[in-house]
Amino acid sequence: MKKLILLLFIPLVFACSSDDKKNNLDGFNLNGKVKSLKETRYSAVEKFGEPVKRNIELQMEYLFDNNGNSIETNQYSIEGELLKKTKFEFDNDGLITISNEYNELGDLERQYEHKYDDKGNRIVASEYSESRELVGKWKFEYDDDGNMIEQNFYNKDGELEYNWKNKYDKLGNSVYESRYDENGELEYETEYEYKEFDEEKNWLTKIGYKDGKATEIVEREIEYYN
Repeated sequence: MKKLILLLFIPLVFACSSDDKKNNLDGFNLNGKVKSLKETRYSAVEKFGEPVKRNIELQMEYLFDNNGNSIETNQYSIEGELLKKTKFEFDNDGLITISNEYNELGDLERQYEHKYDDKGNRIVASEYSESRELVGKWKFEYDDDGNMIEQNFYNKDGELEYNWKNKYDKLGNSVYESRYDENGELEYETEYEYKEFDEEKNWLTKIGYKDGKATEIVEREIEYYN
């Protein structure tokens, strides 16, 4: 579960105030002046050939400033209680340098230090425990369009533990994700279908399929600046 939660936070580390570089909205592939994004993920089954929501599995809230940079991220339980909060520190160029993750009591649990290439793509994230001990490092690769196509997690000894690969459609939405273990063995793969979009062409409903069967449905609520 730990690695799953971390994977969900990966888009948060894009940030730059320059017009020719990325900000956090690019990391989420969001258009327009987004103020907040709420995502609810449900388990799903198919009934009469149609995906149907079952139980809530995860609720996330992402808050952005007027420049498209992250202010705060919150993770909630299925009952709506706050579980984790992430806050960010920036450098003079508007890049997030540190992400601080707190538990429901406000205690620091994880800290991430980020490094970027000259295009504003985050290429390394070093993960530390609350006592500042190195947990491991995330490394990332991108295609020519700036889409993150590969993520690798190395433990504190520099050994590869997990590898993720992604494929995207022409709109920049992820349509395929796979994860491999340290031996390169496939652990799972998921294909995604997008069903609803708003006026800004941001998706509102996403369905995940494994082995051709719907297994998850993600719904979004997006609020924009006026």
